[in-house]
Amino acid sequence: MLKKTKAMRIQENGATTTGKKQHSRLNSTKKITGLSNGTYQLSVWSMGGGGENAIKLFARGFDNSEKEISAQIKNTGWKKWKQYSIEIPVQNGEVEIGIFVDANKENWGNLDDIELVKLN
Repeated sequence: MLKKTKAMRIQENGATTTGKKQHSRLNSTKKITGLSNGTYQLSVWSMGGGGENAIKLFARGFDNSEKEISAQIKNTGWKKWKQYSIEIPVQNGEVEIGIFVDANKENWGNLDDIELVKLN
């Protein structure tokens, strides 16, 4: 469940797991409105077997343009959690955040603890 605290920390609790018996693509997004302008950090923890075609953490719609900021995610094995993050200059009080996964049938992985935190 997504929650917003007084410190403008937005956190997604609960893991998303990838892994199917066929090639699959996932594009999960959430638009967040009512933000004060400033710089935010979007982060996620990830681990998995590796070998995916692509995994990325991204943000767009933060300045009324088509610009997208993203970080490529690379899984390296079981219980090898790594945190990935991007900084987002929110200029219009909103942002669309998301994760894109393009995985092969033998790929597996977990994404957890997505957070959006205001830095200034």
